[in-house]
Amino acid sequence: ASVPDPAAEPLSVAECIEAALLNSPKARRSLQITRAEAARAGRARSPLLPQMAAEVSAARREERREKYDASFGVRQLLFDFGSTRADIDSAETSLLSSKLRHNDLLMGIALETQINYYQLLNAKARLEAAKESVQQRKKHVEMAEVRYDTGIANRSEVLRTQVLLSQAELEEVNERSRIRDAHGRLAVSMGLRPSAEFEVRDIPDELIEQELADAAALMDQAIERRPALQSAAADVVSMKEALRAEEAARWPVLSARARAGRTGDKILPPDDEWTLGLNLNWPIFTGFDRTHRIREHEALVEAAVKEYEDKLRGVELQVWEAYSELLRAAQAIRSAEAYWESARESLRVVEAEYEEGQTGIVELTDAQTDFTHARVTKAEARLDWHMALSKLERAVGKEIYDTGR
Repeated sequence: ASVPDPAAEPLSVAECIEAALLNSPKARRSLQITRAEAARAGRARSPLLPQMAAEVSAARREERREKYDASFGVRQLLFDFGSTRADIDSAETSLLSSKLRHNDLLMGIALETQINYYQLLNAKARLEAAKESVQQRKKHVEMAEVRYDTGIANRSEVLRTQVLLSQAELEEVNERSRIRDAHGRLAVSMGLRPSAEFEVRDIPDELIEQELADAAALMDQAIERRPALQSAAADVVSMKEALRAEEAARWPVLSARARAGRTGDKILPPDDEWTLGLNLNWPIFTGFDRTHRIREHEALVEAAVKEYEDKLRGVELQVWEAYSELLRAAQAIRSAEAYWESARESLRVVEAEYEEGQTGIVELTDAQTDFTHARVTKAEARLDWHMALSKLERAVGKEIYDTGR
């Protein structure tokens, strides 16, 4: 596994995804399965080539006489009503389906890594808000003590600000724990141990302008691009080719054969006999085995068709939900910005009024709580937008990742 250097620059989302694709055991397992399918497709083509075999034997008979047999034979398939061709097409389509499933898995790993990356950034943003809240709570304790010393406030007001400071410090501890959890999840998605040391790069405040097509157009793009759908369509074709192979197996198989050799009492004698011929093999009655095989494959074809239809509806729903979520996230950013600006100004005004004795601790506490919540909401809204965009790109079937993001 490729382990990031703790002393290196913080990792971008693209670098995290690259590490995940290189290190993921699931990706390596899927690759080996695809290679096995490639080998199976190669095996399916072997009947088209001549089949050659050599045989040498020696035996001792009565009266201490040795007998040696040596032969060399060639067999070539001539015609089998398309059975071998159907087997080849089925195997090659299965290989294509395996490749598409592998690509779909890689896209899933990329999305999981992106989500974990943004969740780690979200946890870091929450920690910064918690640390700022602690500093502000300390300031409020000092302000309350000044008011108490001047006789404006009673002792309970000071105690109240100290309680709120303790709560803020506890929340900072909790946020540090959430960062450790998020860091571990991202490390594991990258194929590393949860304790692996690395830093991640923050994303720019500016959002990428997106000109979205309508939902119907995005669904059409997903039908064309999504490897999962393409794989399901390839499975249908593979099942149909397997059915064609079973139907063709009811008919004769014609092949040519040639053999040269000799039997005698000396090893490796010169060839002095040979045969040429044609073989016709026709399974006339197999106890209804072929009939049942055909019915089995007909059912498998129908099941594959329904599986494709089910995945099609699922992909369309994923696009619709991701599209809706991205629209919501974009609107939430604007609302969160306004919320944060209002809460910041409210806290500034209430702090000034509290310091001058024009308002009480309840108003100050509420204003501080609103400001902390607004800051967290603003950070989460920005990261939610990036996660929503990643999910929509995944639903539509965009490339695994864009290093420009």
